[in-house]
Amino acid sequence: MIRRPPRSTLFPYTTLFRLVALHADAVVVGEGELVWPTLLRDCEQHRLARIYRSDRLPDLKGMPAPRWDLIRGRTYGKGVTIATRGCPNNCGYCSIPKMYQRRMRYRPVGDVADEIRRMPGKALVFWDDNIGVNRQYAKELFTAIAPLKRWWTSQATLDATFDDEFVALASWSGCKALFVGLESISQESLDGANKSHNDVSAYGEAVRRCHAHGIAVQAGMIFGFDSDDRSIFRRTVERFREIAIDSATIGILVPYPNTPLFRRLDAEGRILTRDWSKYDGKKHVVFQPALMSPGELLMGTEWASRQFYSVRSIFDRMGRSKTGLWWNVARNIGYHLALRNYGSIGYDPAAVAS
Repeated sequence: MIRRPPRSTLFPYTTLFRLVALHADAVVVGEGELVWPTLLRDCEQHRLARIYRSDRLPDLKGMPAPRWDLIRGRTYGKGVTIATRGCPNNCGYCSIPKMYQRRMRYRPVGDVADEIRRMPGKALVFWDDNIGVNRQYAKELFTAIAPLKRWWTSQATLDATFDDEFVALASWSGCKALFVGLESISQESLDGANKSHNDVSAYGEAVRRCHAHGIAVQAGMIFGFDSDDRSIFRRTVERFREIAIDSATIGILVPYPNTPLFRRLDAEGRILTRDWSKYDGKKHVVFQPALMSPGELLMGTEWASRQFYSVRSIFDRMGRSKTGLWWNVARNIGYHLALRNYGSIGYDPAAVAS
């Protein structure tokens, strides 16, 4: 286990450099575009520096397209790109504000459309952190790619689903699903995580609006906020089934180093380990929850995942959603089968406690 540094340092960059450098020949700090040519040149000349620091945020104009011909042995998954980078929100658990300094950047719409035109396959993922931040840009993008007749997915925040033109244009341009970071069905938990822009009471209407345009909703869901008690697992599964969430990425709250969440939990003495291999959000709890034990948080998350992807839940939700059933059911069955071989079965902590 890595020795814990003094709490007063709060993991300054020099400490992080040392930790990362244990596992790498060179460390790139910041975004890679501006320093990558230098790193490659130094590598060719066998004189790698220990640290390459990018002090500027690169713009996204002229970003080169990937060499798709170098991707061997797979067809699905080659179609990945970005149109934007960053997110202006400042959720307390999220690493994106630290990575991109809450500054949005945009590729020229024509550049994105040209890349997609040359991209192999029909399916496409926009790996943007929040494609709906700038609605005017997003609408121009959707209009430009609609003639290309691709099927695509991306990530957006809840408020974007209430822009009728945004959702309609997204659907028209080929959007089949949006990942929406709902994170919790507890407004208290969201407010405490600096995510009060999510309104729990609007979840059902947001899903309905997406479904009306043939867009499935994949919800991001996190368990372990300080307001989460043992009942949160069952209540979440029941609510998600009720509003017909199509799929969900369910995980445990992770206090990533240097986030506001990490600093607060560290100051309160609630960080349980600095073994970063355990900061996976799936199989380990790395902090002391407020209203349950670490074991209950882990087992409750396992239980909720299996309940959400049970055969009964899948067909109940798909019967309500009726969105892209030929691929949506198959995707849910895939999650169901994967969970059968994934760790412990878990249990409902509220049922055990009662």
